[in-house]
Amino acid sequence: MSKRVELAALYGGSGLGKTALTGSSNVDTTHEIVAFTQQTWSDGIWAGTVNSQVQFYNSGTLVSSGADSVFTITGVNPTLKTLTVSGTTTGITALNALVVTTPTTLDIYFNSAKGNEMTGIDQILTNTGSLFNIDASVYDLWKANTVDNAGGKLTFLALQNAVAIAVGRGLDGEVDVMVNPKVWANLVTSQSGARRFDSSYKKTLMENGAEKLTFYSQNGTMNITPSLYVKEGDCFILPFEHIQRIGSMDIEFMPQVMGSDEFFQYVPGFNAYELRLWTNQQIFIELPARCVKIFDISLS
Repeated sequence: MSKRVELAALYGGSGLGKTALTGSSNVDTTHEIVAFTQQTWSDGIWAGTVNSQVQFYNSGTLVSSGADSVFTITGVNPTLKTLTVSGTTTGITALNALVVTTPTTLDIYFNSAKGNEMTGIDQILTNTGSLFNIDASVYDLWKANTVDNAGGKLTFLALQNAVAIAVGRGLDGEVDVMVNPKVWANLVTSQSGARRFDSSYKKTLMENGAEKLTFYSQNGTMNITPSLYVKEGDCFILPFEHIQRIGSMDIEFMPQVMGSDEFFQYVPGFNAYELRLWTNQQIFIELPARCVKIFDISLS
């Protein structure tokens, strides 16, 4: 449940990935292997999702309809960046037509999530229209900053240049930089390669590596941390002091009847009981103009 909420806080309304134009293939009438682009993939998003139900959208239009639009994840291949999904014959035929026969970029969501989950950080930072009843095309400071990394590796210079844009629009405090663990590894490697040994060097002990990278830039402190759920092609620069979680309920167990203390519920048709969780919350950024999204990051 915590994972689903965090994914929604990051990518609610944006989708969990985009299908690649190559690499997908049909297994049989009820199974399909679906490949995703490197920039929109994250191992952490899909780890442990076997048996989860998903839906695909083609430019906002649901692929197939009704029960045929629901697919179940049966396998995850992080090396090839693919998901194997099962579905009805009708659903798999429609999906295969869009990922193999006529390759089309599709968006993937958890079942029923599109239009029902919170608006996530990614959606907020890429918004150019009306959001939370404020129009970013009218009020310029309601629009965040986006930077195209043009398919290159993320560098410290790119981070400094991106922060400079936000500084020009009011950023004057500490920010946290969220990147995929693989992008983090590249940054740590480049930082280690630039290291110079001083009087603290000991020939009997070599210490290297880091849990967090801290930079001092024109805005102040820049803390770079890896996140399992940030896609490989994304980087979010966020002033957390201006970000809130709002709503009426954090993650809590749902009682059988509201107001009671009976949380175990009988499962109709089965000799079993279940516990249900629920939440009502939304991520809210007070000052989008002080945030930056860097996209189209490559690992090599």
